[in-house]
Amino acid sequence: MLSAVLACWALGGCGASRPEPVAAHVAIEVVGEGVARTGVVAVDPGSEVRLHAVLEAHSEDGEAFYYTDAPALELAGRPVASESLSTWAGPRFAQVLWLTLEPERRYVELAGPERLERFAYDAFARPEWGRGWIAEAEFELSSQQDLEVNAGRTVDFGTRFVQAWVELSEQRDAILPQERFKSPGPEVLLENPASVTTLVLRSQGPLGAAQRAFGLAQLELAPELSEEGSSEAASAVRERLRALHEQGLAFSRIELLRDLTDDAGRPFAELAWSPVELGAGAGWGNDVAPGDLLRVGVRWVVLLEDAAEGAPGVLDGADRGLDFEQGASVVRLSEVFVGDGVVELARLAGTTQASAAVR
Repeated sequence: MLSAVLACWALGGCGASRPEPVAAHVAIEVVGEGVARTGVVAVDPGSEVRLHAVLEAHSEDGEAFYYTDAPALELAGRPVASESLSTWAGPRFAQVLWLTLEPERRYVELAGPERLERFAYDAFARPEWGRGWIAEAEFELSSQQDLEVNAGRTVDFGTRFVQAWVELSEQRDAILPQERFKSPGPEVLLENPASVTTLVLRSQGPLGAAQRAFGLAQLELAPELSEEGSSEAASAVRERLRALHEQGLAFSRIELLRDLTDDAGRPFAELAWSPVELGAGAGWGNDVAPGDLLRVGVRWVVLLEDAAEGAPGVLDGADRGLDFEQGASVVRLSEVFVGDGVVELARLAGTTQASAAVR
């Protein structure tokens, strides 16, 4: 139907009125599935995905049409009829500005409710993704804060909030657009996260909950607030922090550790810890696996991978883990477990429930 209407416009006939653009959306297509979706899309790291800009327009009688290059479209879980889809045919020129939404700070200590009220996300333009209706995006973390510590490994997992601005101009080289339509962005993310299209790159196994945290802000109670125990202010901050964690908008160490142990089907208090010496023979695959925990005292790390720089197949200081001391980072074990203290191992990978829900 929409294609027929467009043909009438192109010929200047049929008496059809042009649907007026009203809103923009971002939809994610997992290559091979043949449909692009808004909302939260969770995939394994390394999956090939495309971002599709969508411009929604309404006719005089309220009928909705959608301009996009997506092969098929789902909005908020509801399929859009194919006859309501079309590529943009003008007459104005359209360009898309792609953005990611990232926290203003990757680590925040909360000394009171007022600090939490100032927590926010900013939009970062991604010009390297081009200005077309489709972005075959690279999803490595972009802000410098998130790249400071990565142990020489690309951070290709985590949570990515994406936004598109569809800009319409009378001239192709216009400096400023005549109209701009923005998909939901940072101004609504914390109040209505379901409205912001989100890509979660995480494994389905024991690493998943820890990988999801990358790209999110880490929020922790400041020591002075923690000492207040059950005070009204401390309780209010804990409640809000837990809600942000469950919504996938931020994380804290204690909530993340609860996720990891819940996925393993055992409370933290019931984990079996055993001493292990780095570089002394503990083998990847038999003795340790990605998703297991290492700790010295209260400092803990989630094992990520056996690094080629060390002894292949042996757990040693060159191997990598996911650390959440002050913001999510990929670290070499030698950067964390140095000096005195017994290194202990808790096996989670062999017990993690395969059906653990995406958080």
